[in-house]
Amino acid sequence: MKIGIVTTWFERGAAYVSKQIRDVLVEQQHDVFIFSRHFCPVIPSNEKWNESFVTRAKRQESPMPTDINKKEFYAWIKKESIELIIFNEQHYWQPVLWAKELGIKVVAYVDYYKENTVEAFGVYDQIWCNTKRHFSVFEHFPQAKYIPWGTDTNTFIPQENNNEQVTFFHSAGMSPFRKGTDIFIQAAAELAKTHTNFRVLIHSQVDLIESLPKLADDIKSLEQKSILSVVCETVTAPGLYHLGDVYVYPSRLEGIGLTIAEALSVGLPTIVTDEAPMNEFSSPFCQTVNVEKRYARADGYYWPQSIASYKDLAKKMSSYVNDIDFVQLKEQVRAYAVNNLSWHENSKSLGSLVTTCESLDINTNSVDAANQIDQYKLPYFERFRYIYYLAYDLHRFFRKK
Repeated sequence: MKIGIVTTWFERGAAYVSKQIRDVLVEQQHDVFIFSRHFCPVIPSNEKWNESFVTRAKRQESPMPTDINKKEFYAWIKKESIELIIFNEQHYWQPVLWAKELGIKVVAYVDYYKENTVEAFGVYDQIWCNTKRHFSVFEHFPQAKYIPWGTDTNTFIPQENNNEQVTFFHSAGMSPFRKGTDIFIQAAAELAKTHTNFRVLIHSQVDLIESLPKLADDIKSLEQKSILSVVCETVTAPGLYHLGDVYVYPSRLEGIGLTIAEALSVGLPTIVTDEAPMNEFSSPFCQTVNVEKRYARADGYYWPQSIASYKDLAKKMSSYVNDIDFVQLKEQVRAYAVNNLSWHENSKSLGSLVTTCESLDINTNSVDAANQIDQYKLPYFERFRYIYYLAYDLHRFFRKK
């Protein structure tokens, strides 16, 4: 089958998820092509993320991050003879409708949804839920499938490090606030009041002080005490997990929390927020941190943010500061990950899912979905998009003058 994936396609978590899906389907003898969204950066030829099977959308200004140019989209479908499309984190519904109108089957990789958009997912011919929490929202759809996710245990493997003191590792990525980096720093500062025999390593793709200005003093203080080190750059898989002994991830909100599985695969015991989906990776090697409060996100995302207690996190971190045989512990963690979190094993159903996917008629199979999707067909909505782009192009033209 010729399958397309509409996705982010550069050094980001969503891209690694799409890569996982593609690798499995190719292994199962499907032809898989990538349509990279317009906001993805230009990648030099012959480098990772710019492979021959990738079509990169032209960069454009848009009020909708997952917007797609219709001509580009149609040209890609025609060029690759696409039969089924997997949309990874698609917020804008119109491209899904275009594909349906062409008779192409559509699959949703669930990540982003609001209370008032849940029923609209009925337009999809299949709905892939990677966590129990997502599945609990969509299980009333007969086409919803729960696929326990995992990681590439052959890429994320243990490596020796030369740590003289226990090192707590944290991945802040592009979103330090969402990933609870501030909570981690506060916990490290709290722990430093009573302990000095530990180190903290943070990998970030943005400047931490600019992202968390209120914690500038704590960051500088921990650095001056030689407790905190920050690596601020993009690092490809398998990342920097091997430099740590314990992975700490007090995230406020996750679609899946893939870094937890990656850390476990490298052999690191983990400390995470006691909230789904982070605690769905719960194991004998995964401690959870109490949630102090929950509140809704400003954009109306279905699930609330969960704020972990930095003091409870400091207590959980302190349990690793004393003498621990990390060599033996990491071997046990690694064995658990191989037996439970292997993407190669967990993904075996994907091939049969795409081959047995049936095209659904939203007008007869899901009245609620059809009613919700109708709002995206209204002429004024499309006119707004084109007026926006026309105004933007005119603005650029006259500014150059």
